[in-house]
Amino acid sequence: MTFMFIIIAALSIYYMNKLMDEFCNQREISGKQERTIFRVANGTTVIWLFTTYIEVMFF
Repeated sequence: MTFMFIIIAALSIYYMNKLMDEFCNQREISGKQERTIFRVANGTTVIWLFTTYIEVMFF
């Protein structure tokens, strides 16, 4: 179960970063703002994945 979750988590983060990169390129967002967007989005994604893992494994 853990192995599957890790694969799904990696694919989720990859796909989300790919979509954010396309968004930033389309909107012509500067490099500093782009780093901030990626940091916030990846942080919230990791929190979401962590809480989902805890919920699936223990509840």
